[in-house]
Amino acid sequence: MEITNEINLLDKSIVQQILFEMDKSEDKDRRRHAFNSWQVYSGSLNEYVVNELIEKRPRSYEGYTIPSISISKMIVDTVSKSYKEKPLRRITDDESGQKHERLHDIYKQADAHRQLKFFDTVNNLHKYSLLWVNWLDKEQRYQFMTLQGYEFAAVINKDTGELMCVILNYPDTTITSDTRGNSDGIDDLIAEDQRDSAASAEVFAMWTKDNFVTVKRRRKTIQTKEGLEIKEAIDYIPNPANPNMINPIGVVPFVFVSKETAIDYPTESPLFQQTITANMLMAEYLTAANIQGTGQLIVKYPEKYEGLFTKMSRGLMTAIKLPQSSEEGDAPTDVQYINPNPDLAGQKEAVMSYIQAVFKEHGIKGGSGMGSDMESFSSGLERAIANASVDDLVQDNNELYTHAEKMIFNIIKAWERFLGNNVFEENDDLMIKFQKPKVLVSDAETLANIEKRLQLGLIDEKEALMMLDPNLSEEEAEEKLERIAQSRVQNVRGLIGDTQRDS
Repeated sequence: MEITNEINLLDKSIVQQILFEMDKSEDKDRRRHAFNSWQVYSGSLNEYVVNELIEKRPRSYEGYTIPSISISKMIVDTVSKSYKEKPLRRITDDESGQKHERLHDIYKQADAHRQLKFFDTVNNLHKYSLLWVNWLDKEQRYQFMTLQGYEFAAVINKDTGELMCVILNYPDTTITSDTRGNSDGIDDLIAEDQRDSAASAEVFAMWTKDNFVTVKRRRKTIQTKEGLEIKEAIDYIPNPANPNMINPIGVVPFVFVSKETAIDYPTESPLFQQTITANMLMAEYLTAANIQGTGQLIVKYPEKYEGLFTKMSRGLMTAIKLPQSSEEGDAPTDVQYINPNPDLAGQKEAVMSYIQAVFKEHGIKGGSGMGSDMESFSSGLERAIANASVDDLVQDNNELYTHAEKMIFNIIKAWERFLGNNVFEENDDLMIKFQKPKVLVSDAETLANIEKRLQLGLIDEKEALMMLDPNLSEEEAEEKLERIAQSRVQNVRGLIGDTQRDS
């Protein structure tokens, strides 16, 4: 939908146009891919691998050994480290500390750290993510909520990239159909599986900077001269607390981020399908490993000897007594054991080469431990992940989330103005610093390294402090040195005073 200025959600024709475009194959495919990607990441991998085997090996799939090693989860969890530690947040022009204290309370009430960690995970899985910054009037607190790609659609200004409208909608059976299994598609009162929802699919919540509406779509089949035709209509669901259906804060209360710079949704991540393919290859390998010890015993004999064979066991060896026919024209009785003897080393190497290529494509390089001599797939992959460096990927995410947190702060300021809280000012800006991971060495080793460098004149005291705590800025390190110097002066003065009193 080509929109460059405003979206009026009180105009039913615009609402219908948005819903029509959500039903188009492009958006349904996006949401279906997002749903399937999350299922594979979060633990429902087995069903997808089995379905793939049924399609490719319809006559033999039941005999396969099915692995459930999620390459998707390994890669996403390795990269999603921005919020492993809480970042440092500071508001400009906050001499009293009142603004910082208020922001800290808001983040704590909203369980922000957990939601932002999830925001990071979803972004690395789908390459985009959406966070809802909401005020719960009944509970009198903020709520942060990260939404999955299959739970929303967005209208973005094609010229400026501004988020103009967000539409929330639970996925229906057309989105969850790939792994529905025995689900009934009925919306139950009790909590249910994500794949088993459909009844709420015709209700949509929609936001722009001016309006907030909830609509229900009705479909009716009517007879026309051309045949049966489906007519659609929408009804606004009234909200007594907001009868005029306005957005009281004047901004869209959502933050959308994308790993790509294009205005539209980013290109779908291939990680979902790559994870299934990797498990298909592993299924071939594991099945081959199983059947190499299960050979076939083939006995050829004349029909008249049916049931006359005797099996004899001697320790671990088994022998079969085979009667031979002396009649002319009878085939000799023969037994043959066939061992499949698959090339397991070659298969393992092919599997691991594919997985290494997937890791490399997603920016995880330099990992070791995935060679053909690895003890098992899972331990080898874990070693490769542990040995890989993803600092560049995490740094890219930190830059993206710095921008996102500034947008979160702008939404909070809008809510605070609406609520009548005057702690924040319009021109207040949020400064955020993501904490750098500390190198895992002992304190004794760290102190010894610093002492040696100080003795050699390679670093000064300020740099020594920053080595002890990588999260200190230069200004903070200088302030700390001043405090240490003052403390030393006071200690010396106290020592002199004690000496004078003793004398």
